[in-house]
Amino acid sequence: MSETTYLMKDYEETASMSEKLNEALMILKKQSLIADANTYKKYPFLKLQPEELEDAQNEIVDFLDDMVSSETLLNLKAKISEKEVANLKQKIKQGNALEKNNFEVLGNLLNVVNQQRTSLFRKISNRR
Repeated sequence: MSETTYLMKDYEETASMSEKLNEALMILKKQSLIADANTYKKYPFLKLQPEELEDAQNEIVDFLDDMVSSETLLNLKAKISEKEVANLKQKIKQGNALEKNNFEVLGNLLNVVNQQRTSLFRKISNRR
């Protein structure tokens, strides 16, 4: 397999993961908004299907499991402890609405994935 082919395959996988994580994060944010009484009063039409929420939770938990063992995200591990990751996973598994600091941690993780995606794209485009 040529290096360009390898880079393109890696880019496709990273892009797919980024999109899935973005969608899952939006669903968890929606859950958080629905759980807030004031927001729900303003927007009573907000609904969330249980299957949709479960899929999003599973996607995030799977990502967090992979992140703990991933070499790509080693630099981020210095900023986010495994304890924080474990607490976040537990909160998601219990179905509790996430808080602002939880979304900040997930946002930081997603930024790393997006940076990796951008880096791979640049490597591919510079090869052509």
